[in-house]
Amino acid sequence: MDRARSTSRYGTPGQCWLLVVAHPDAAEWIVENRRMAFRAGTNPSPKHLAVDDRCAVYVTTRALGPIGREGPQILAHGRVSSDLHNVEIEVAGMKFATWCELDLTEVLPLGAGLPFRPLVPQLSWIKPRSRWNLSIMRTLVRVPEQDFDYIQAEFSRHASR
Repeated sequence: MDRARSTSRYGTPGQCWLLVVAHPDAAEWIVENRRMAFRAGTNPSPKHLAVDDRCAVYVTTRALGPIGREGPQILAHGRVSSDLHNVEIEVAGMKFATWCELDLTEVLPLGAGLPFRPLVPQLSWIKPRSRWNLSIMRTLVRVPEQDFDYIQAEFSRHASR
């Protein structure tokens, strides 16, 4: 197996990321298999991920389908738990070029995740707020640590209800 060493042009390991999922079968696969897969040409490149980076699985309204009437959700959070694997993998009938393993510490069922839209006013990296969804139109979105802490705290509060 060809494994690429995870390094980050943004600095040392310890970055925070949203892993954006736009397909319902892929969202379920990611949670069940504790892996995230990336297409060739993903921008920013998944090579910026490193073991122990914090991550949250963001599921788009499209991926939620009829149960996503209230918008996108955070479905899980945890850490990247492996280097990148540059071996093709099939996810929900789609082929991906690169993948990594995830250690998801809190997971909610599809449709029962933390609604994302109410978090937007508190997130420093989303500008302009009126067009917040443009900030998340990528598979991999780097999030400042203080914003990730807020997302994680709100997720835990939501999950405990």
